[in-house]
Amino acid sequence: MKTSLNGRRWPPVFFLAAFLFHSAPGSTEEHFFTRLDSFSWSEPVTIDAAINDWQGAFFNGQRQFSHTRFDFGLRFQNWEISAQYRRDISLRFSRDTAEYYYLSRNHIAVDPERRFSIDLRARQAETLGIRLGSIGHRWHRIELSGGISLFRAKQLIDGYIQGTERNVDVDYLYSKDVLFERDVPPPDGYGVSFDLSLNWSNLHGTTINIAAVDLPGFINWQHAPFTRATANIDQSHIDEQGYLTVEPLVSGIEGSRSNYWQHLHPQLHLAATHRLSHSINALFDYRYLDQNHFAAAGVEATARGNTFGIRYWAATGTVDICFRRAGMRLSIGADSIPLKDSRSLWLRFEIGGTSR
Repeated sequence: MKTSLNGRRWPPVFFLAAFLFHSAPGSTEEHFFTRLDSFSWSEPVTIDAAINDWQGAFFNGQRQFSHTRFDFGLRFQNWEISAQYRRDISLRFSRDTAEYYYLSRNHIAVDPERRFSIDLRARQAETLGIRLGSIGHRWHRIELSGGISLFRAKQLIDGYIQGTERNVDVDYLYSKDVLFERDVPPPDGYGVSFDLSLNWSNLHGTTINIAAVDLPGFINWQHAPFTRATANIDQSHIDEQGYLTVEPLVSGIEGSRSNYWQHLHPQLHLAATHRLSHSINALFDYRYLDQNHFAAAGVEATARGNTFGIRYWAATGTVDICFRRAGMRLSIGADSIPLKDSRSLWLRFEIGGTSR
């Protein structure tokens, strides 16, 4: 299938990008910067257990994801250019799916009369490329910045598994066939992503920062392998100790799609502060990530140019400790100590940046 942009109406974001990249007067100071934003969450098991084939305590749940973005680059005048690495993994599943997988991986006895509803949606991509940004465009009390990232992608997974514990339908694209171990050459992926940030403040000590990524964002995969099949698991049985053993019988088609467009889910981060006194601020944060909503509240205090803060993210039970000073910020969060027992991990740092 061939895709052409001829005759397509460009969305408003492209006109906004044209405005942002029009040069504007600014500081001539040049300096390097680096920033990392990483957030991982696993509902059914700890992150450590998720890495180690679900060997550990089971809490059940319906979501697992990990999103990491790292930039290192140079800022000059109203421009910045950086090398950028991203890795995005997203799993959404039913509670039955999580329990069924946990029981099978840990060889736990299963009630022979028990029935499971299987529903799993998976998305993954890993990218490496460059980002060009334009920063510091002021209009009254608003400061607007934006950027475009161009990258090469690998590690494709996009599709679903749906059915019952006896019979499931599989339809997914991949770089490596993790289900049926089909030997295939990996596809070529190239993508683009637009990002936008807005800062606003007033005379009463309130500051709001809104940052959005993948507005839009997508990857074009060329020669992407796929499998569309039905797996009959009637061959599964319970052994003498009551352990589940699965021996699926698979039928379907395998092939390669000449062009596949993988759309990246938008990400949004809103961070607000309000001055309570000359050295203390109230904090509020909201994140829309992996089609999930997260909100946090906290407080920060400043002394001798150093600011220390703490926030609580209610949806994940995560406590986030943050520190910042001129040109540098650091945030570390987890829902449990020791970190081996955590199901939520957050790490963010920035050196030479401009964000709050």
